[in-house]
Amino acid sequence: MDWNTTRNPEKNRYLTLHHGVARTPETDPAIAQLDMYFGRAGLRQRITSIHRTPPEQLKIILLYARGHGIPTEFSPDWKDIMRVVDDPQYGKIFCWQRVWSELLSRGIIINPPMQARCLMDYMRNGRNMKGSIIYTSPHVATWKCFDIGGWSPEDPTVEKEWNVVQTAIQSGVRIRAQVERANNCIHCEVV
Repeated sequence: MDWNTTRNPEKNRYLTLHHGVARTPETDPAIAQLDMYFGRAGLRQRITSIHRTPPEQLKIILLYARGHGIPTEFSPDWKDIMRVVDDPQYGKIFCWQRVWSELLSRGIIINPPMQARCLMDYMRNGRNMKGSIIYTSPHVATWKCFDIGGWSPEDPTVEKEWNVVQTAIQSGVRIRAQVERANNCIHCEVV
């Protein structure tokens, strides 16, 4: 047995913390528990996100937008989270709201840095969310979420990791999980 048996995920050998990830007391035990399941499967992966501030959430929106060729005119700081602009098509909106809505319309799943109305067609569970209020990311609103994997050049999917997480859940690890295919990660929430 060479996996972590503590409640401290810094001691993990298989499911490790990406540099700079902000830990929370709510997620630490679950992440530490998961190390054993990744060890048994012989898989190594990283926790890429836990808790984020609204500016950090906006920074991710910027990165996704740039990666998909969507022009942006805002910065990831507190003043731009609340800055309202006059949009010729939508009226008064947050300066980042159009870009965020376009990401959703392209199938890139990302929550806003604060609750906002989706401006464009975005299908979720068979329902068009255009005009609906979308709440901020649970990474911002709670301290109970974390992401496994994401953007790995070694493995373009998280299918093996998904199987490990499902085994852990069936064995009693108290998390909910869903695959975020566009982000190539598994989003987990402590329950």
